[in-house]
Amino acid sequence: MIREPVAAGQFYPASASQLKSVIEMLVDEDAEKQEAIGLVSPHAGYIYSGPVAGAVISKIEFKDTFIIMGPNHTGRGNHSVS
Repeated sequence: MIREPVAAGQFYPASASQLKSVIEMLVDEDAEKQEAIGLVSPHAGYIYSGPVAGAVISKIEFKDTFIIMGPNHTGRGNHSVS
């Protein structure tokens, strides 16, 4: 799934090149990697939680598939649980 950026320019840079630059500053590609089956990472604006999220992402060995779960901050949509 490709998700359109809904907060570009608010919580992270609007331009792709600026965003790439910020991420490169936050992620340490040389960090020792660990295998993980799950992780919890903050997701606030990059100025708030970027260093912590970058440290977490820096230390995991990426898999071929990711399942991303997150909160519904808007309140829109179906909230029922079957």
